[in-house]
Amino acid sequence: MNYPLKRTAPFEDNLDLLDESGNVVKTIHLSLDLETIMGRYTTALGHLMQAGEAADPRNPVSLSMYGGCVVEFLKVIFEDDTDAILAHYEGRYMDLLEQVLPYIYRRIGRQIQAITQGRIDAMKEARRAETV
Repeated sequence: MNYPLKRTAPFEDNLDLLDESGNVVKTIHLSLDLETIMGRYTTALGHLMQAGEAADPRNPVSLSMYGGCVVEFLKVIFEDDTDAILAHYEGRYMDLLEQVLPYIYRRIGRQIQAITQGRIDAMKEARRAETV
């Protein structure tokens, strides 16, 4: 039997941007190679977490830095569609944060964590196989 070597399938999903009445305004198709974006995702998430901890609602500079980190994080996932998402929310940043970030964390972040854990497990298994 041949030894199978299989490439990982891309993460595929569709997001519907809805207006206040629930009508689809735009559909965004995601096709992400999670292995490719993993490093940029982790880096942008780290920046976002640091900026979130340092954000002070009374300090426009810290809020601007936080907003920049949000946009950096969104660009890792949505690339050219980031501007469409930002325009869709029309400056309603709390709506954006409450709806888009949980989607990214739950759907994409968990997949990236699973890939990372799979790599760790595969390396451990390979080391065990070398000693047998």
